[in-house]
Amino acid sequence: AAIRKLTVERGHDPRKFAMCPFGGAGPLHGAELAAETGISETVIPLAPGVNSALGLLMSNLREDRIRTFVRLLDDTSADELEAVFSELHKDAAQRLDFAAGEARRALGMRYLGQRYELPVTVTTQPIDLAQVAADFHAEHERQYGFSRSDQSIEISSAWLSLEVDLQAVHLPLAPASRNTPPSTRSVVFRGQPQDTPVFSRDAVPESFRGPAIVEQLDATTVVWPGQPARVDDYGQLILGAIP
Repeated sequence: AAIRKLTVERGHDPRKFAMCPFGGAGPLHGAELAAETGISETVIPLAPGVNSALGLLMSNLREDRIRTFVRLLDDTSADELEAVFSELHKDAAQRLDFAAGEARRALGMRYLGQRYELPVTVTTQPIDLAQVAADFHAEHERQYGFSRSDQSIEISSAWLSLEVDLQAVHLPLAPASRNTPPSTRSVVFRGQPQDTPVFSRDAVPESFRGPAIVEQLDATTVVWPGQPARVDDYGQLILGAIP
């Protein structure tokens, strides 16, 4: 249901994407979830259990600010909005004063009477209110399949994100896999027990077919019977479709 919410409900075909399960239990279920959603490739990171922590270390620094600003767009001036964004920028910059950052501005907007708002990126500087309205109608059309250009638009909030680019972090190439023979144990697939190789993550062959269990300190990966698998140059485990 969560995958559907992030793909189909946003107009994306999940079959065009790869699944990247992480966390301690993600690789345990990743290939099966991919099969259920029609995704043909599953990418298991090198350290799935600490993937979030690794991502935090590799992420840019960012300060976000939001302010309630309820006003009909027709009753709002560009100068008022510029003043609000200027204050938000100043407040965010105080936390990032050691480096210049890139600011992204957005307005929470909705048709008058709606309960939920849509974030709409402000694409012009100075602000062009006609362009803001056009962008909102287009985003509403994209999200919900319709727009109402004859209805009044209400602004509900102003958002600003100030980000400092820390430059990309490049992962090192993975060392060659250890040539350690796997152990074997009985694993039940589709109700049938099968003798299944159990590999240590650092001793996985460059390419193989399931069934297999891949164990490491922070996660366990299940490779289904007949499912192709390979290890890329960075140690990621790439699983194909389950037959």
